[in-house]
Amino acid sequence: MKLGYVILFIGTLVGSNIAVRTIVPNIEKYTQGAVVEFCKGLVDKDCYVEVLDYKSYAHLFYAKKEFPLNVKARDKKWLLFGEIDKPAYFICKNIHAQKYMDMPQLTLLDEKNGFCFFYRPPSIRL
Repeated sequence: MKLGYVILFIGTLVGSNIAVRTIVPNIEKYTQGAVVEFCKGLVDKDCYVEVLDYKSYAHLFYAKKEFPLNVKARDKKWLLFGEIDKPAYFICKNIHAQKYMDMPQLTLLDEKNGFCFFYRPPSIRL
């Protein structure tokens, strides 16, 4: 009986250690790897980046955008429908993407790992 508990304890210890070393470092890549990759590609571009229908800070952190001078830039409705002054990129989960695919002002750039990436060109020139 004691031998069984010792084997169970050691097996759990070894199994947990292997899981922590192999699975945990890849969780971000599995869950938001596509978003991180997309946002890193926008670092040097003068544009707006926003997520739609879900909450994330990945676009704020990985795109490294300065706080916009335009006060309207935090308004998603303005970014989607208003006269924007520079390109806007949008990220949403693919389960919510159909309503954005139906918007003529948005262009689907890519669909990857459960996320859809959209582009909207600027509507006014300053």
